[in-house]
Amino acid sequence: MFFSEVFDAMFRLCADSETNVQNAVQFLDNLVKDIVTASPHFSIEGFVPRLRDYLRVTNPYKRQFLISWVSVLDSVPDLDMLTYLPQLLDGLMNLLSDPNREIRVAAHKCMMEFLVEIQATPTVDWVALASILVDKAFSQDEFTRVTAIKWIKVLVKFVQLCCRWQCAMLRALCLTIYAVVMADWHMCGW
Repeated sequence: MFFSEVFDAMFRLCADSETNVQNAVQFLDNLVKDIVTASPHFSIEGFVPRLRDYLRVTNPYKRQFLISWVSVLDSVPDLDMLTYLPQLLDGLMNLLSDPNREIRVAAHKCMMEFLVEIQATPTVDWVALASILVDKAFSQDEFTRVTAIKWIKVLVKFVQLCCRWQCAMLRALCLTIYAVVMADWHMCGW
């Protein structure tokens, strides 16, 4: 009922310089996550746009906070986060270029969990994901670029197996990948 207000307050306060405030936010955050993951009334549809918008922040504490929320929501069996991945992927990919190693690692771990899920289910909107990934394959940041190329590689295999009727899109995607991969061939294991 008051989730949005509580989440916004936690989001603002998670980067507070006071240790006591940070500890209180951490405690409240854990409680709210427990409530949300157990509640059948939580509206993921209403929350994802807020999460997507907040993923643009640059504060490392806030970024860590957001990654933890994406990971927790993805771990809930009744929530199909793959449905919302096209809305979150751009923000998650941007976190891969964060100067803070902890944030890069956490974002990468979260993304790899999504990638495992993508390989196990045919319900992913691969066209929406592909357009984001192709854009990120041209990133100036090497880690972002290599991660995007690895994701594209998985999506191409997925498309070959599941969606042969979309051959034109697949060929265009493959040509784009080829152009990008030439620069990073040795890093992707192709």
